[in-house]
Amino acid sequence: MLNALTQDTPCVLLLDEIDKASEELEYTLLEVLDEFSMTIPQFGTVKAECKPIIFLTSNNYRTLSDALKRRCNYLYIENKTKAEMLEIIKKKAGVAEKLAMGVAECLASLQEVRLRQTPSIDEAIKWAQYLEDNFGSNITDNDFEYSLCALVKNKQDLETVKTMKLKSNFE
Repeated sequence: MLNALTQDTPCVLLLDEIDKASEELEYTLLEVLDEFSMTIPQFGTVKAECKPIIFLTSNNYRTLSDALKRRCNYLYIENKTKAEMLEIIKKKAGVAEKLAMGVAECLASLQEVRLRQTPSIDEAIKWAQYLEDNFGSNITDNDFEYSLCALVKNKQDLETVKTMKLKSNFE
């Protein structure tokens, strides 16, 4: 934030997943959004030379304060469709069409289930690359189950996902 405030030309500041930041950072952000300045006890107040455009993203990990929400515009972005996910995975992971389709179908299925942490497209890309590099088109049930840790990031979610029969998306 300090770097963005001290720029002498227009800039963009992206604070990704602000809901995972500490509440103390959120309070600092309130001052930045209100006055485009930041007070540092040892150095005084730094005012923006050129006001940055600030984007915040949130996945509802925790509820943001009303004060912060009042200072922002809200834009909800829908999840990608299965076709969009397929195109992204094919392009970014550089894997075979059938594998990309299986991964996209798995990701789409997981987005419909209530998980503590829904896998991202980036995690799906890395998973697709891992599957391609290690198993090609010969993914066994054990290989598939073992590799889910690249996509699912906690024990409760992993147990839920293992009951979903996602392996069938690759056959």
